[in-house]
Amino acid sequence: HGNMYAVAVSSGNAQAALAFQFLHDVVKLLKSYFGDFTEDSVRNNFVLIYELLDEVIDYGYPQNCSVEVLKMYITQEGNRKAVQERT
Repeated sequence: HGNMYAVAVSSGNAQAALAFQFLHDVVKLLKSYFGDFTEDSVRNNFVLIYELLDEVIDYGYPQNCSVEVLKMYITQEGNRKAVQERT
């Protein structure tokens, strides 16, 4: 993912496989909304990322990360400016 790291923090003994799968799904979701997972895309789409995380995490537990389902509820498009400038 370029120069970005996706990390998860737990206060207890969490299942590592669940955390890795959730992080993978979140990065895939973010890429589907604004094209790339870079520092600029996170900075330009902070509000959208906050809304998406609010939908996929409920009381600290991962919920539905399906891109198709979330695009029905959150119709806002991401800012793809950083991706377009590099091409």
